[in-house]
Amino acid sequence: MLKHIGKKTGYFITAFGLLIVILAFSCFSEPGPTPPPNWYPDFASPFECLNNLIYCFDSYQTEPNIIDKYKQVLDSTYVFYFDPEDIGDIIGGYTIPSFWTYDEDWRATNNMFNLAYSIDFKIPILGQGEDTFGKPAEGDITFVKNDVTISMTLMVDDTTGYIAQGVCDFKFVKNENGQWHLSEWRDHTAF
Repeated sequence: MLKHIGKKTGYFITAFGLLIVILAFSCFSEPGPTPPPNWYPDFASPFECLNNLIYCFDSYQTEPNIIDKYKQVLDSTYVFYFDPEDIGDIIGGYTIPSFWTYDEDWRATNNMFNLAYSIDFKIPILGQGEDTFGKPAEGDITFVKNDVTISMTLMVDDTTGYIAQGVCDFKFVKNENGQWHLSEWRDHTAF
């Protein structure tokens, strides 16, 4: 669920994916620096792939062309599925679709990175290590991690923002080079 925070509290909008949509209609503001986590250039596991996703969100203010690294996280077949409860909602004249493809997602994310005042995106299970997160079996080329708790606070200026909290499902695929990339992100943050 996405909750508006700021001077007018109590206004609710649902869906993690709407954060990106909302910023399409916001003004640009100068971000402050944030220390980045580690980037895993070899994508040796789904765990590393999801850590790279967090890296992109944490580094959007400090690393030029971070969208290029964000694109590396995604498989070419990647699809972001909006929460079914949000499909058809209209935000600023934009109707929420069922899904975004690879190109639609990275363009929207790039827009969010360019327009956000600040982004705090967390996936708590990553802090518990890869053994807790899980690993694919030997020889597997797909790995699914369901009901992953996420939390994001996205500020559009210094007093107005949105919070998305809940669970998402992630599907990863292993390419011919042995690297794991995100192929599906299913949002279930609407209540």
